[in-house]
Amino acid sequence: MSDQKQTRKQAIKAKCLDCSGGIRAEVRRCPATNCPLWPFRMGTEQRSPGTDEEAPEEAPEEPAEA
Repeated sequence: MSDQKQTRKQAIKAKCLDCSGGIRAEVRRCPATNCPLWPFRMGTEQRSPGTDEEAPEEAPEEPAEA
């Protein structure tokens, strides 16, 4: 492996391929729905499109002024 840092997407892809014996078609058919990476195995992410950053958390509500 190179010294270059992997993105989350690359790391998830590498793990899923490793778990599936290096066979890409097996990643698509993965039956391990209890795996925390399962929702992300096909490159879908719960993040802003085009970024590798987590979606920002909602700001805490400020108390209403009386």
